[in-house]
Amino acid sequence: MKNSIQNYIIRFSGLSFLFRELIQRRYVTIIFFHSWSVETSEIAFRYLAKNYNLISLNEFIEYYNDSLSKKLPPKSLIITVDDGYKENYDFLPIIF
Repeated sequence: MKNSIQNYIIRFSGLSFLFRELIQRRYVTIIFFHSWSVETSEIAFRYLAKNYNLISLNEFIEYYNDSLSKKLPPKSLIITVDDGYKENYDFLPIIF
């Protein structure tokens, strides 16, 4: 009960938004999709593209290896998809 109240307060207090906007913006977030419908993923991808700077894993590796001369864009996000699910190949036209 105590944890659910704490989670509710944190979720609706705006603390997670502040954390994401002030602290997390300097780091890379990686999201891993398992098995979603194409319709749901299109909505999620649109939201993520609007609110984050999408970068590829290769771009991140370049930034990481050359960290003195390059800086990551704020709120960088890498999207990965589990290739073990056959239905996830339906994402290819959306991602590329």
